[in-house]
Amino acid sequence: MISPQSISRIEASPGWRTRRVEVFDLPEGKVLVKGQRPTRSPWPHRFMNMLTWLAGVPYLKAVPVHGGARSQKIEIMRLRALAASGLPVPQVHHVGDDYFVMSYLGSRDLALTLREQGESAFGIWLQGSEQLLRVHAQGQYLSQCFARNIIVSDALDGLIDFEDDPLEV
Repeated sequence: MISPQSISRIEASPGWRTRRVEVFDLPEGKVLVKGQRPTRSPWPHRFMNMLTWLAGVPYLKAVPVHGGARSQKIEIMRLRALAASGLPVPQVHHVGDDYFVMSYLGSRDLALTLREQGESAFGIWLQGSEQLLRVHAQGQYLSQCFARNIIVSDALDGLIDFEDDPLEV
């Protein structure tokens, strides 16, 4: 649980409002604060979906990215569902009106690790692949399953970024 003093410190910071995310080293531990993304227009996705319909490939439809409170609600819901299934995702510690606080997993992602370490990163890549199998074995799914959204150190630390829900398509 995040203390009222830590909440005050978070809410007073301009960092997450400007850059949308900010890492805090609080008495409760290191956390990441994520502010809401501005609401997005649905028209680019509608246009892409029209193209997939015209091309006859409906499985390539774009997942709506709403922004605002709706995206925050989706992300918190997905994080809690994945955590309840025993999957490695950040723990949600606090939800504010225009932000939420979650545990900080680190800043090193699988994409960076693969670029820097090349073939020597095969073991960690394999861990990421095995984790994806576990996600599906638990009856769960990810939204943006990119290497940049798999946080690693010497091992796979967790999965991040769930602002959209592919089941909306």
